[in-house]
Amino acid sequence: MEVSFDCSQDIDKYYLKFITQADYLVDKQEILQRDINLLFFQGIPDVTHKKVHKGLPMANQKISNLPTVNVTLVLLQKEFDKTDIDTMVREIDLHELSDNKESSDSDIEDTLREVQAEAQEEDSPF
Repeated sequence: MEVSFDCSQDIDKYYLKFITQADYLVDKQEILQRDINLLFFQGIPDVTHKKVHKGLPMANQKISNLPTVNVTLVLLQKEFDKTDIDTMVREIDLHELSDNKESSDSDIEDTLREVQAEAQEEDSPF
């Protein structure tokens, strides 16, 4: 079964579990920070891993200059940022819109409003 991140809470769980174990190993001087950075990046599920890799600065795409856990975490969180336009576009089922040949601009606008409303509801503290 393929593991994936479906929401920002999945990322938070992964980070907390990973960093708890990593801190323990650092305290015992059993692992280097470089290895922690590599392992955190390697532990990202494949689909998300590819997206995060594309978001890395060119300098951090080499094994000789790995992104830190914090840099990787920021890029992961961006994947589920409801205020980011790329995230909103990815959430719209474009296939559903294109399958309906009679879809009008108003149908597309309605779908966009629904996605925006859902994003605002998730950001609400209530």
